Amino acid sequence: MSVLCFVTTLIKQFDKPKFRPIRALMFVLAGLSIIVTFIVIRVWPNENKVETDLYFYALGGAIYIIGAGIYTARVPERCKPGTFDLCCASH
Repeated sequence: MSVLCFVTTLIKQFDKPKFRPIRALMFVLAGLSIIVTFIVIRVWPNENKVETDLYFYALGGAIYIIGAGIYTARVPERCKPGTFDLCCASH
């Protein structure tokens, strides 16, 4: 899912406003894909696996979802257009 998000951010055609909801949905789905990791860890226990704290996985998924919300709301660009453009793009 992350590779798909990465590739679509590089394709110029997806920069159009009509694709903004699709791009945001892709990042939300990338954040929610952590559920698969939770299921795998809980359903298939293995004593050879390294013990890990699921908090960090959940935090990563939450950051993806929050980032998609910020992208959709266009918070900094809406307040001061052009001010936050780094390398010709704000995102």
